[in-house]
Amino acid sequence: MKNEPLEALAAKIHAAGRVALLCHVSPDCDTLGSSLALAEAIRMAGKQAVVFSADKLTDKQMILCGAQEVVQYNPHDPGYDLGVLVDCSHPGRVGDSAQVLDKCEEVTYLDHHVPEESGEVMSGWRDVKASSAGEMMCALIHHMGVGFTSSIAANLYMAISTDTGHFSYSNTTAQTHRAAAELLEAGADSARLTEWLYRRTTVGYTRLLAQVLSTLELLHHNKVALLSCAYSWLEACGAQEGETEGMIDYARDIQGVEIAAILKEGPDGVVRVSLRSKRRVDVQKIAASYGGGGHVRAAGCTLKMPLDQAKEEMKHALCQALEM
Repeated sequence: MKNEPLEALAAKIHAAGRVALLCHVSPDCDTLGSSLALAEAIRMAGKQAVVFSADKLTDKQMILCGAQEVVQYNPHDPGYDLGVLVDCSHPGRVGDSAQVLDKCEEVTYLDHHVPEESGEVMSGWRDVKASSAGEMMCALIHHMGVGFTSSIAANLYMAISTDTGHFSYSNTTAQTHRAAAELLEAGADSARLTEWLYRRTTVGYTRLLAQVLSTLELLHHNKVALLSCAYSWLEACGAQEGETEGMIDYARDIQGVEIAAILKEGPDGVVRVSLRSKRRVDVQKIAASYGGGGHVRAAGCTLKMPLDQAKEEMKHALCQALEM
């Protein structure tokens, strides 16, 4: 069965000599691992590729093969034949890296999220049934005909694993497992990667986790769980900005909770909200009402208001969603 968006993206990459790959803000292992894997595949095809991230990587993310090559926008960089947004589809999702797009002859994307209500702003490849950008990237690299190296396999395995909750979320499908099996056969070391991603923490992370968990609020007959993190706590605890990733699961996993949220204050005062649900509520719709997006069971948005005000806003929105 033909996949025209996949074939079109592969053709654009084939025709380009220099390709810029852009990660979304607050990068996770899906956007990073997928971008780094594609960058290696492009170089194997004899072309140039650069991975951009507006935000710095965490120490844990440095296990990704080629992570040290991820760069931030530089106005002196030469132009690119093609820019590819990875794990997102709107220039507003890549932060300061959006300036790179002005130097690209053509721009496209690879994304597995539900499109924003404002609609598509460019053509690209979207597959909302895919578990992750990593799963989509497996198909793209196959189509490019370059094969999987052990480093490509490791990066894509981490991309898929983290976006599926280590293959535990409802977005995990038979195809997800088939892709993971192929990556293991290509050299991804599941035991080593799993230990690094899920079994290793820092003192700073542990202190920050204790602080964040102390903010737990249960609402609407304990069906809504809310966590928050002030930016000043990062320095006080000796933690990094990206180390809040995954903390929302502590709220989501509470028995009886249907919706969980964590509100993270940024250095600019903007509050980033992550949302999770179990069965009833489509959190993508909640996020979309604030200009965000994501999936039915996992989504996010940003609120340009003080943290305390953002908490009250989310409390109302989440409780209201349960009443609908």
